[in-house]
Amino acid sequence: DDALSVLNEFQGVLPPVSTIDISDNPQLTRQFGESIPVVMLDNRVRFRGAVDPLLMQRIVDAAQLRQRYAGDKNDEHHDAS
Repeated sequence: DDALSVLNEFQGVLPPVSTIDISDNPQLTRQFGESIPVVMLDNRVRFRGAVDPLLMQRIVDAAQLRQRYAGDKNDEHHDAS
């Protein structure tokens, strides 16, 4: 519940949150065991056991900066044509 609360604070900049009950999936239970919750973003495990709001903010900020930089690069490419 604490992880969902933190993620909900970022709902405007994150994709929709989905939850999976690992108790019904032996592979996920072996993979994550007691390290729940597990938060994945961009197909990468970002948090295990808890979600740190400060680190979540840094991840969001970095993603937004990458998007902005990619947009600037695309604009430069179009300007050069």
